[in-house]
Amino acid sequence: MGSVIARDLNGKGDILILTGLPTQPSLVQRVDGIRDYLAEKAPDIKILQVTSHEGNVTKAVSDTENMVEANPGFDAIIGIDANTGPAFMNVWRQKGWTGADKMIIVFDDVPDNLRGLQDGYVKSIVSQRELIWAQDTLDLMNALLDGKEVPDYTDTGTVEITLDNLDSYMEDPFWEEED
Repeated sequence: MGSVIARDLNGKGDILILTGLPTQPSLVQRVDGIRDYLAEKAPDIKILQVTSHEGNVTKAVSDTENMVEANPGFDAIIGIDANTGPAFMNVWRQKGWTGADKMIIVFDDVPDNLRGLQDGYVKSIVSQRELIWAQDTLDLMNALLDGKEVPDYTDTGTVEITLDNLDSYMEDPFWEEED
C-alpha cells in the first residue's frame, strides 16, 4: 500500500488514514507498514491524521467527515479495512466530489470498493488474494494428514486493482499481478 500511495501521489502530498479496530493486529500492521514505507521511500508524503472507526460503519462515515473538515488540504485518504471505502464514497457523494477532487485508495476488493473504482471515486484498491485461501487451507490440511511439515505462515500475496486491470481481475479473481 505504501508504494501505491507514493506512486499515485508522485512522492509528495498529505494523506489521511482511516482504520477499523485499533487492536486488530493486521490493521495495525497495515498502518505501521504504510508509515515505515513512506518514512523511508517517500518522506515528502505526510500523514496528517490516523483515526479508528472501531469497526462501526456509521462511525466510519462521521469520522471521514470529521477528518476531511479538520484537514481540508489533504491530497488522499487511505482506507485500511473493508468499511472505509464505502464510508469515503458516501462522503464524496455528499460533497459532490470525485476521485479527481480528492484521491481515495483502499484495501479490500469488496463490491462497494470495486464499484467505486468503476464510478471514478477510488483510484486504487490493494487486496489480499482471499479467493485462494480455501484451496491453500485444504492443501495444508492434506499435507498435515500425510505427515508432512507445513509452514507456520503462508503469504498468499496481494494484488493492486485499478481501472487498467479491473476487467481482467473481474474475469479471473485468481489473477496475480506480476512483480
